[in-house]
Amino acid sequence: TYGAGLDVTLKGFSPYFEFTGVHFRSNNVIPNNINYMTIGFNLGEQSQIALNIAFDYRLSSNVDTLMNLIANENYYITQCWGSAPQWKASAGFVYSFKEVDKTPKVGKTNMAILTGRLYDGETGEHLSGKVYFPESELDTITSDTNGIYRINVPAGPIRIHTIVSGYRWMEKSLIAVANKTNIVDFSLKKKITNKGYVSGKIEDAKTGTPVKAIISFPDIKDSESIETDSNGIFRIQLPQGSYTLKVDAAGYAGVIELIVIEQGKAKILNIELLPAKGKVKLTGKVFDKSSQEGINSYIIFKKDGKEFKTVSETYSGIYTIVLSSGIYKVTIKADGYIPKTIPFIVPESGPVIRNFELLKKRAHFILKGIYFNSGSARIKPSSYPILDDIIKTLEEYPDITVEIQGHTDSVGSTENNLQLSYARANAVKGYLIRMGISLNRLVARGYGESMPIALNTTREGRASNRRIEFVVMH
Repeated sequence: TYGAGLDVTLKGFSPYFEFTGVHFRSNNVIPNNINYMTIGFNLGEQSQIALNIAFDYRLSSNVDTLMNLIANENYYITQCWGSAPQWKASAGFVYSFKEVDKTPKVGKTNMAILTGRLYDGETGEHLSGKVYFPESELDTITSDTNGIYRINVPAGPIRIHTIVSGYRWMEKSLIAVANKTNIVDFSLKKKITNKGYVSGKIEDAKTGTPVKAIISFPDIKDSESIETDSNGIFRIQLPQGSYTLKVDAAGYAGVIELIVIEQGKAKILNIELLPAKGKVKLTGKVFDKSSQEGINSYIIFKKDGKEFKTVSETYSGIYTIVLSSGIYKVTIKADGYIPKTIPFIVPESGPVIRNFELLKKRAHFILKGIYFNSGSARIKPSSYPILDDIIKTLEEYPDITVEIQGHTDSVGSTENNLQLSYARANAVKGYLIRMGISLNRLVARGYGESMPIALNTTREGRASNRRIEFVVMH
């Protein structure tokens, strides 16, 4: 017996084709072989009972195949009762058995796809960075040039942490759904630094040609100097704040610039250098004496009947002016402030830094650091430097008069505190008079415990209330 077949397995319908045959050894009893072609199909799913319908077609010539063969010792006895039909049809039911898959499962049904994109939250720019998964055994991956990351993860809770250079880190959590694509994007923000930049170009003031110079910052401890390139250009990063920038170059007068560095911004300078002889660049800051904040002011330098004017910047209070050497009288004016006029000497070489402070009209400020012996009006010697600073201010403003106010805490009787506060204010007045300040410019008053600036229920509050204040009257 021999045969061959083709079985096509489809969902719910499986057609098949077969070729079968029987070959008998050559003899006079059964001279021919018997060959059939079968076309059939099964209706039903695999691993279930299905309906089978088949059609057989005989390919060999007509033979008497409906017979019995009786075997004897030396021969066959045949009993025939008809010929095999040309066509046959059959129907029935079949059941196919599916082999059980004994391969160990690896949890594929419990896996999920995790993907997403890393991008700049402001510009939308794709970002390449690290993506890792805290408290898991998953490997750290890197997003591609399009900011895309993709990984297979176990279904369930998972933490996703991103790190991109120059950006704030971000972490998200989700419950990954099995056999699904879970999308988690990251909109990242740049790190906020407290730094800015200063850059500029150094040129000859007359010719405009680049000058190779040394840039330094005298008020930064242990700072290193930098050198401009061949085009006179420099650039440096600094924390936000105010700085003194000094420029030195061979054959030129030095220059000083007071600059303010703002967070995340660049300060651009174009600095012109003058020949070393004859001119000096003067720069500085005009600020409020009490708050130390820069103020916008009008500055006039007078020499030999000529005036040289400049202004300080609105917020920083920084000014710059180039002057020849000599003795000047400088006047500084600002809205809401008492004008100041003082002598000033510009040296033959520079650069020169000179700051000016202005006193507000009706200024009211507390002198910290003035101490008295307990229960007395005797000034401790440690307070003299503070009072000397007041003397300097009064000398710079020869036309103003001031009220010296004495204040106490609430410890003791009201009458005693009133007397003690006046005695202390009068002691300060006496010290100023002994140091040369006119009696007509000073008024001493005691207010006792009537004008507290803090609670008297705490030690710190009582200490704050024991104070000397100055009020500019004119």
